[in-house]
Amino acid sequence: MMSQTTICAAMRGDGGVDKARRRRIMLFFACWIGYLAVYLCRKPFAVAKANLAASLEISSPGLSFIDTAFLASYSIGAFVGGRLGDKIGVRRTLVFSMGISALSTYIFALVPSPSLPLLAIIWAVNGLAQGCPYPVFLKVLSDTFGDENLSMTAGLWSTSSYLGGAMGNAIASAMMNHRMAMSGGKTVENVWRAAFVPGSMVLMCTTAFVARIIHLYYDKKDFSSASLPAPTTARPYSAVKRKTSDSIVPVLSLSDDVDSGTVCDDGGSTGATGDGGVVLIINIIRNTPYLLSISASYFLVKLVRYSLLMWLPFMLTQAKGLSTNSAGALSSCFEMGSMIGSIFAGWACDHLASGRRLLVVWCMLLGTAFATLYYARLDLYPPTSPESCVFYEIVVLIIMGAAIAGPDTLLSGPIAQDCASNSSEKNCSSTIVGIVDGLGSIGAIFQGPYTAAIIKNSEMTQQWSNLHVSFALCLFLAALLLSSGALPDEARRKSSHHWVKALYS
Repeated sequence: MMSQTTICAAMRGDGGVDKARRRRIMLFFACWIGYLAVYLCRKPFAVAKANLAASLEISSPGLSFIDTAFLASYSIGAFVGGRLGDKIGVRRTLVFSMGISALSTYIFALVPSPSLPLLAIIWAVNGLAQGCPYPVFLKVLSDTFGDENLSMTAGLWSTSSYLGGAMGNAIASAMMNHRMAMSGGKTVENVWRAAFVPGSMVLMCTTAFVARIIHLYYDKKDFSSASLPAPTTARPYSAVKRKTSDSIVPVLSLSDDVDSGTVCDDGGSTGATGDGGVVLIINIIRNTPYLLSISASYFLVKLVRYSLLMWLPFMLTQAKGLSTNSAGALSSCFEMGSMIGSIFAGWACDHLASGRRLLVVWCMLLGTAFATLYYARLDLYPPTSPESCVFYEIVVLIIMGAAIAGPDTLLSGPIAQDCASNSSEKNCSSTIVGIVDGLGSIGAIFQGPYTAAIIKNSEMTQQWSNLHVSFALCLFLAALLLSSGALPDEARRKSSHHWVKALYS
């Protein structure tokens, strides 16, 4: 990480820090703070559920319906956002999506006569807008830092989502508590409205800041300028370099004619690439090697990770008898581990695995699977000492959070960008990231029915243990889909499977 002096010097434009570094610092900060602000508008509903249900007399299935509407539209938004990022440009897509997310969150809080269908529609619009920024931010980071530092960059950038989630929970809770305190501690209906306003205000202001930074620093002409070194184009899935005769689609289309109709000033292609909409996405999937296997693996990762995120506090209270506060504090260990794991995964790709990202993902998936199996055993055979039980819970949850965060970060980020570099479809890096994120997000939608199908009685420890065993099986399957990433170079060259040769040759 850069020192505070270096960053300040960069922002002042001191001669010690060149223009290229200053541009990269500003773009990284804009992407980081922008995605953190996006999460501030994603978390309030989870915090406000109890008061909202009591105030509007909405049942648990009704709350689940609103959640599902958000997640379903989020997966659609990931597809749409990726395509818009390549078609109309980065800046326009971010302003459009982040602005709609802020506006819909604000409307959700102030709607005069709320009803379940109306709230579901508004929150679904928010989900649609929330799905768009992720692939676009990844496109900016990939274009700015190149493949050489993309793993570590994506790992550091993804901490914004974990910190943003924690801040979103804290701000929403604080606003609701403040509203309650103003009423003298009495139970007040519609306290839930206070949870949504701060995040929407912050996101609206952040949108203007991000748009300005993108406009000033994300300019294709900067990359082609002789004074600024162009970032490395995306490599294949491993660190094995291709021959110079191989054709690799560059992540950046270097063009000096920004307004010619070929490349927008913020990185979007205004020219038609042949087909549009769904047909284009289908063509990209067909013409991009191994995109479906990577997306299927990400689907399983999302299924397991979101199940743990959504159900851990409930499981700790129902099956293990912890208080609500204790369960919330203990489940936060999973989020803490996620921050550590995302950074470690990026560092491991660059320093331990020589850029072989699939190998890092494969190892971390197996690590998560074995940790989940141990957690299933811990469900059935907990330590006799309460202190030891809490200690083991903390350690295993941190390990699980760290191990699964790496695949979550790499599959939807750098590895998806690697897919784009090997695709025969040009100018589609943001679209491919959106496809991976969108298909993976379907796993988050199915986590609720999947968990409910296994857990018939929430107080039965055996059923929770069975759920965790099923998680391990899902992770083993996800690793199997990416198993070629564990093969050493010699084994890949001798492999009789043509798809392994094509992936690593």
